[in-house]
Amino acid sequence: MPLLPKEKAAEELAERGLTVVPRAVHGVTAEQIDHLADCILARAEEMTGSKFTVEEGPLGTLVYDIPKDSAFAMLTKAKQFLVHRIAHIDRGFRDLAVNPVQTVLIRHMMGDGLPQANAGPAANTRDLLPTN
Repeated sequence: MPLLPKEKAAEELAERGLTVVPRAVHGVTAEQIDHLADCILARAEEMTGSKFTVEEGPLGTLVYDIPKDSAFAMLTKAKQFLVHRIAHIDRGFRDLAVNPVQTVLIRHMMGDGLPQANAGPAANTRDLLPTN
């Protein structure tokens, strides 16, 4: 498998705060992303009673079934919500979290002091991003 140096991605992270990794490098398909977006939209509807679209956000009034004195109540005023334990919604979120490319980039940003247990295939490619 060819390898792509992480320097370009690291430079973009440092300069812009984000980097776009080509789909051919990270291996996540458009279908997988669409499925995860659908999962988030469905969960948002469950939590608020409003349908959502990626393009328009909430299509109705957001109704949260939470006590007014909870810490979460403050977020409702900003029309935001949190999706707790997102990996429990769909395994695809877990797969994104352990994607070797993102693991390499997180290790770069946070340093090598991270535990090795969840490193997966990226553990041996700290300086390289895999490509297809």
